Amino acid sequence: MKNTFVITNGSVVVDVGDEVPYTIFKENPAYEELVNLLSGKNPADVDWEAVKQVMNPTVEKLSNDQMRRTEDGAIEVLLEDGKWFKCPSDLGDALGRFMDAGTDLMPLVRFAQKLSKNPNPEAVQRLFTFLSHNRFTITESGDFVAFRSIRSDWLDHHSKSMNNRPGQVVEMKRSDVNASSSTSCAAGLHLGSWNYSYNSFMGSDKNSRMIVASCSPEDVVSVPLDYNGEKLRACKFTSLAEVEQEGKGNLYSEEKGFHDSDYEPSEEQYIEFGS
Repeated sequence: MKNTFVITNGSVVVDVGDEVPYTIFKENPAYEELVNLLSGKNPADVDWEAVKQVMNPTVEKLSNDQMRRTEDGAIEVLLEDGKWFKCPSDLGDALGRFMDAGTDLMPLVRFAQKLSKNPNPEAVQRLFTFLSHNRFTITESGDFVAFRSIRSDWLDHHSKSMNNRPGQVVEMKRSDVNASSSTSCAAGLHLGSWNYSYNSFMGSDKNSRMIVASCSPEDVVSVPLDYNGEKLRACKFTSLAEVEQEGKGNLYSEEKGFHDSDYEPSEEQYIEFGS
């Protein structure tokens, strides 16, 4: 069977003899590269091996050689000191979905590099599962975005002393945060899903505010086993903006700050967890 292709304004359809043709849409980073390889050529003149490599990029290519897949299928990320960090299995499982979508893996690389600095092995293993379960997102810098309920005067509910206004970096000593995942309610900076954050305080205190915050994987201390896996304890985060209801607020971009649009995780700007 001869290899064939069709180029439209919004997609490239390539048939290389597999069960079904490949459709690469314009939003996919591979689109332009395929157009350059195919445009203006007869099928007989196309470098089909190059085309196949573009359609099936390796993890090394998508991560600028910052990630690699080992012989046993594990994913490792290159650290600043030249050593390789073995990523938790859940992170490796998600990687396949991102590769299929042609997603830029660099935010995930930065996430894993920061995760490698977390001194709590249990938090390292549980964090990605927590993010996937709650459909959180990763920013371009490798941090993740979560919710937090606070008082109407921007102070925290517990100590009533921490300023959570947008732009503030909220921090406490890591040693003062409870690191046990088996302890449900304990000291720490609590971040979580909208459901956890709302039901913990917002339902009983109508004057509470909800903020969205960014947190580095390095600063996560523990992910409790209860609360339906919807909260964690951290030692540091940055308050980004107030949100009035789930899905409302603004989409965060490190270049633009918060947009005027609703807060909707977007795979064009973030890596979104969950299916």
